Amino acid sequence: PDTRAATLRRRMDEDPAALDLALRTWLAGRSDASRALLVIDQFEEVFTLCADEAERTAFLGTVADLARSGDRRIRIALGIRADFYARCFAHPGLVAVLRSAAQLPVGPPSRAELRDIIAEPAVRCGVQVDADLLETVLAEAAGQPGALPLVGHAMREAWHRRRDDTLRLADYRATGGMRGAVAQTAERMYDEAAPAQRKVMRAVFLRLTALGEGTEDTRRRLSRRELEGLADPHEIDGLLRKLADARLVVLADNTVEVAHEAVIRAWPRLRHWLDEDREALRTHRRLTAAAETWHELGRDAGALFRGAQLAGAQAWARMHGSALNALEEDFLRSATRADRRRGHRARWLTATLGALLVLALIAAGLAFQQQADAEAQRRIAVSRQYAAEAGELRREQPQAAALTALYGYRQAPTTEARGSLLSAYAAYRSNQFTGHTGVVNAVAYSPNGRTLATGSVDRTVKLWDTVTDRMLGTLIGHVGPVYALAFSPDGRILATAGDDGTVRLWDVQRRRLLGVLTGPVGRVMSLSFSHDGRTLASGSTGNAVRLWDVATRRPVADLAGHTGNVTTVAFSPDGKVLASAGEDRTVRLWDARTHRPLATLTGHLQPVYAIAFNRDGTTLASGGGDRTVRLWDVAERRAVGELTGTADRITALAWAPNRPTLAVASYDGIVRLWDVDSRNAREKVTARVDSASALSYAPDGSALAAPSDDDTGTVRLWRAAGAGPETVGGRQSAITSVAVSPDGRTIAAAGSGLTLWSADRPRPLRTLAAPHGLISGLVFSPKGDILASVHADRTIRLWNVRTGRLLATLRGHTNTVRQVAFSPDGSRLASVGDDRNLFLWDVAERRRTAERKLAGSGSTVTYAPDGRTLAITENAGNQGTVRLRDAATLEETARFTGRSFLIFAAAFSRDGKTLATSGTDHDILLWDVPGRRQAGTLRGHASSVSSLAFSVDGTLASGGDDDTVRLWDVAARSTTAVLAGHTGGVLSLAFWPDGRALVSGSADGTLREWYVGVEEAARTICELSRKGHWARTARGVPSDWYCK
Repeated sequence: PDTRAATLRRRMDEDPAALDLALRTWLAGRSDASRALLVIDQFEEVFTLCADEAERTAFLGTVADLARSGDRRIRIALGIRADFYARCFAHPGLVAVLRSAAQLPVGPPSRAELRDIIAEPAVRCGVQVDADLLETVLAEAAGQPGALPLVGHAMREAWHRRRDDTLRLADYRATGGMRGAVAQTAERMYDEAAPAQRKVMRAVFLRLTALGEGTEDTRRRLSRRELEGLADPHEIDGLLRKLADARLVVLADNTVEVAHEAVIRAWPRLRHWLDEDREALRTHRRLTAAAETWHELGRDAGALFRGAQLAGAQAWARMHGSALNALEEDFLRSATRADRRRGHRARWLTATLGALLVLALIAAGLAFQQQADAEAQRRIAVSRQYAAEAGELRREQPQAAALTALYGYRQAPTTEARGSLLSAYAAYRSNQFTGHTGVVNAVAYSPNGRTLATGSVDRTVKLWDTVTDRMLGTLIGHVGPVYALAFSPDGRILATAGDDGTVRLWDVQRRRLLGVLTGPVGRVMSLSFSHDGRTLASGSTGNAVRLWDVATRRPVADLAGHTGNVTTVAFSPDGKVLASAGEDRTVRLWDARTHRPLATLTGHLQPVYAIAFNRDGTTLASGGGDRTVRLWDVAERRAVGELTGTADRITALAWAPNRPTLAVASYDGIVRLWDVDSRNAREKVTARVDSASALSYAPDGSALAAPSDDDTGTVRLWRAAGAGPETVGGRQSAITSVAVSPDGRTIAAAGSGLTLWSADRPRPLRTLAAPHGLISGLVFSPKGDILASVHADRTIRLWNVRTGRLLATLRGHTNTVRQVAFSPDGSRLASVGDDRNLFLWDVAERRRTAERKLAGSGSTVTYAPDGRTLAITENAGNQGTVRLRDAATLEETARFTGRSFLIFAAAFSRDGKTLATSGTDHDILLWDVPGRRQAGTLRGHASSVSSLAFSVDGTLASGGDDDTVRLWDVAARSTTAVLAGHTGGVLSLAFWPDGRALVSGSADGTLREWYVGVEEAARTICELSRKGHWARTARGVPSDWYCK
């Protein structure tokens, strides 16, 4: 039969009428009572696997002609999936046939039919099917379209696991069940494969899948030739044999295809590969089809890609070169060579025509110049308008502000737009985790706060290191969206659940699956561990609250009482009480030990979506569709208060672990922080304009995690003590001084205290012990191992940066010390103060080695980069003076005196040729150091300028009492950006060593990071806006713009 089929196929390639002739020839040698039945199953593959429109049309015409022939001895049966049925009506001949044909819609089998399908094959082989197994499979598969292939694979796997002549439920569950069996088999094959084979396995399965266009993905038959060049032929053959033995693929003489489409639908890893970049896969499909056509046409140059097609294929190949087979590589090389030859000819022609066009262009240019000037002025005005609007949006809607600012910057790169863009980018960028390919539904901190777990509609769970922001791993196994997460109290186990009706337990350290808890009916919405970690509670659709024994992974009890879906569950901190709530508008309390109902709390007027116990378990908060948070006394089982004012339904609640603060998230995207003692919402933060579906506080209360409900799959961390995510460390007293270590890893910040922060992740590393009173100056040694601090008690302290240990206290000044500076080699430390003294200290010996009396109060001291010169600024009365001194002898070598004003800040450029000074005059003066003269003035601040810092690329940053940070192009004497966000004067600045970022400390008590690379900001905002559809939230930004 295979030979006859192959022969018929070749004849049909030459003449589509060969099918009609073959059938009539077969009938001619038989009696009149004989009948020919032509069965064409999976007829949809005519549309999914046949890329040649002419070939498809010819085949459909042959089928239609056969059906219309009038020969009653020939019958045709077509089997086609319902979602492809409409495609048949695009062929007129087929439409006429279908109108008169008998049609039999085939839906999912009934329960009785499914029972026979499952049990009869086993019975015929002398094997009985356990009743529990039969009922379980019936419950999972009944009424589910496309379930039969999944059932078939699961039952086959269970058959191989049986120990005697009975198929048992345990055998079936061990396979992973209806949806898990295929995935389990495929995942096992992937895990057992060597790294090189895994790459080939990924390439093979991606090629075996036909991407749907508004329909589900389907299987695709490919020739073995298509796999040539992906790896060694023996390695490919070996892998295909293994996959065939596992019943994942079917091998013919020269073709390969998946055994059934259940592999495509049910294997999460393959779904993840397919969803990573579907457009790239479509580009690859077009390239594969074009290469095959080129080969079939004898490698005709006319069939090669050119223009946009070639550019798209080349761009794809640069990113995915290892996925090319040998034919595709030859095709791209030939197309590139042909394009290069066309380019040579085009350039010769262009040069010839260019000379003729020059005169015409000159004339046209003069005509268009005035029009261009007018358009440029219009774009500048629009740019400034959008910059102003972004400033209004930045606090409440950082995403909309970022896109609005970028749109303005793309109209014209004005100073206002550049500053607005960098300010908005700083507000959005800080403290976020991005990696999911769909909406994030669940977040949970580990008990030690070092790990954050996130669950998404993309069916994955991701683990993040909260110290480094690094993704630790992805947990793949769920076959539906993930809605619930919970860490065990010791942090070793993570429980996950969601739409597939399973609860999965994972080893957090090894990131591997420990077990699957099956039994909840429908979607699992919430999980909670008891305080001892022995019991896990789950809430799900079907009115179910189920308790599980974590050790045995078996259900302990089902708590009956709810009359609607259970949306949320929570154990009290002491583990004695379990609370549950749901769509029946009630909150129920249960005795966690005896499982006895304790109370039913009523009062909500709509479904309850969130509950949370406070830190001591005495108060339970609940919220839901009636926009009200109700507070309940757990011991007395009564309401003790309510929080109102939310504009939309409440979706999540979280108590701060270290203070009486309740975070309340609502569907409008607002997260409100309530002081429960006073019943006041003390602040609110806006995640975006859609709902915030989950909340989780860090165990130390330092941050609040909330997902952005958009396609970017982003989770943001909001600093609990501050007014937004862009602040580092929250509010405290004024930040009077900041410094960045030479390696860029550590930020030192001081005010009334002294703290070292991680620069990679804005979190405190350690707080250094210090006496009461302000710290007015900080500086790292050139090696970064020592930090010098200036204290209000007239002392200078030296600290070991690594250990935080106090190394020495330098005494000698008799009045306030204003500033200190290390020499470039780190051997000396210079200090000045209000006692009009300049001191030099030996750092190694911790002693004073030289001093010089000043004419006024010393306000700043700084070494030139070569270490030979000291610049000291002195204030006497209302006059500030700059004196340059020899760093070795302290003898004065030059003096700069400008207008009458006090000097607060001074900084050398990196080449030492320019010194910038600022103070009460609002202006910044630039001094030519070699020429000993004033070189220029920078104007823009509206108040005193308290801080200055030069970047490695020569950019000057200044911070003023007008609450802004300005970036300057010193050579052009112009402002390049104004960074807004502080609500108090900027007292100190420091650049990262590579110049890509800036940190500022302010009188408003916040420390802020600013990324000053405009193009980096633009690229990131564009990427995120395309994924998250931000344009719909931005004022005046066209909805279809997306960074065009």
